Amino acid sequence: MKDEPKGAAMIKDSWQAMMDAARRLVRDWQVLALFGAVYAVLLTALYFFSTTREASVRQVLLTLLLALLTPALFFILQAMGISYTRHAGQSSALLSHALRNFWKLMLVSLPLILLACLMAYLFGKLQTPARVTAQAHPQAWPTPDGWPAPSPRTGRETAQSFAWSAFLLTAVRCWFYGLALPLAAIHLWLAAAREGLVPAYRSAAQIIAQAFAPQPVLIYTIGSIIFGIIPCALIFTRTPAESAGLEVGLLVARVVLSLACFLFGWIITLGALAETSLKAEAPERALDKGSAYAPA
Repeated sequence: MKDEPKGAAMIKDSWQAMMDAARRLVRDWQVLALFGAVYAVLLTALYFFSTTREASVRQVLLTLLLALLTPALFFILQAMGISYTRHAGQSSALLSHALRNFWKLMLVSLPLILLACLMAYLFGKLQTPARVTAQAHPQAWPTPDGWPAPSPRTGRETAQSFAWSAFLLTAVRCWFYGLALPLAAIHLWLAAAREGLVPAYRSAAQIIAQAFAPQPVLIYTIGSIIFGIIPCALIFTRTPAESAGLEVGLLVARVVLSLACFLFGWIITLGALAETSLKAEAPERALDKGSAYAPA
């Protein structure tokens, strides 16, 4: 019997890790209910934060409270996601663990948040109004007196060049915010929760490099289909209905289903990455007790 190809084995292992994480989540209804409750409170806080107007002292205080509560709930949810596979049947222990460690996830994420803001600024600078104008009206460029005006063909080639530049810029932006930044953040969360902030910061370069190994990228890609593509398809796919009330009901059902699908896909992705990182670092942890991936 021939050995299984390395690529096929990695795909099989990645899919198995996702299935194991999904089974552990579905079989434990208490943990699943806890995730749903925290997620619902987070969505509620986001809704009131975005709709509350600062017209009175009470509303200003409410906005400030929600501004503090929303990120805390977000990181509590992430802390639960990276550790639920180790707390099977222990919802109270999982919540307690998340409450003790979510602030570590917040602090270790600060450099990535600053990097995200910097990249947003740079992306905005690259996509300048002048380029947009040149792409839309290449024939409007001024030419010196006595010089021949640019031909329509030159204008079309310039427009195509700017179109490809805009496409590449969009692709880089999607790669950075959709893949690179989340993967780096997840692995830093794992290190901070298991070992602490200082070891996570000291080993940040090594941790981020390990985040872009083939298997973590493959697991995240599989998970992104569940928490990214399927929810978008559910929301933007219009379901024809005979009455306006039925159409609104179907829309609400699609939104609720997409939110549930996003939560489920994201959590099992976190769980699969957490278990995969433990298995990948097991030999090093046996040799180096100070590894950032050593269990707390």
